[in-house]
Amino acid sequence: MLLIQTLICFIIDILIQTLFLKTVLLMAYIGKTTFNIDGTTIHSSLFIPHNCKDLPSLNLEQLDNLIKKYDQLQLIVVDEISLIGKRILIFIDILLRSIKCVHTKFFGNLDVIITRDFYQV
Repeated sequence: MLLIQTLICFIIDILIQTLFLKTVLLMAYIGKTTFNIDGTTIHSSLFIPHNCKDLPSLNLEQLDNLIKKYDQLQLIVVDEISLIGKRILIFIDILLRSIKCVHTKFFGNLDVIITRDFYQV
């Protein structure tokens, strides 16, 4: 499993270096994985509360902060997708549409790379 995580990190680094992207957001569901990919948790990146059943409503200040923070965002890498339920994935989609002000394209018209460990449940 460590070998697979190392390989994923290596591939992500190559993608970033090769594509010369200005801004890449590396996210994962749990802290251990975020540490391995040098990223952040989905919840802290997008202000999604833990155990949230309904889409969190962001106040104007939070939304404005996310818009400024991710203004130059071009690529999102979500690791360990097998740990993320469809509700969280829908939250990510809706929040990115709001942040990028592109409501007719999935994930706010950003490029998204989703990875997982196929040996996990």
